[in-house]
Amino acid sequence: MFGAEKLAEVVLAFEAERPGAVPLKHLADRTSIPRNLLNPVLTRLVDAGALRQLPRPTSRGPVDYEVADEQQWTRLVHLCAYVARAEHEQPLTSRQ
Repeated sequence: MFGAEKLAEVVLAFEAERPGAVPLKHLADRTSIPRNLLNPVLTRLVDAGALRQLPRPTSRGPVDYEVADEQQWTRLVHLCAYVARAEHEQPLTSRQ
């Protein structure tokens, strides 16, 4: 389900919600991607060291994330912006 373009969409949506902690619900609303599909993507970003999940105030409280490594995150945002632009460009056609 999640190719490079969907990962880019999640990263760019997260960036648009910053600064500060970003609730999972905000990402789901902004991207129209269900939370159960966002969870594995965010887990991969946490495992990669780009994000960190903040402690929940209660066991059923909201799930919030924040950037763990600004330098890594900035590189990732630039890469995702490139992927998003490339997705919208038309392929080159043969010249006559």
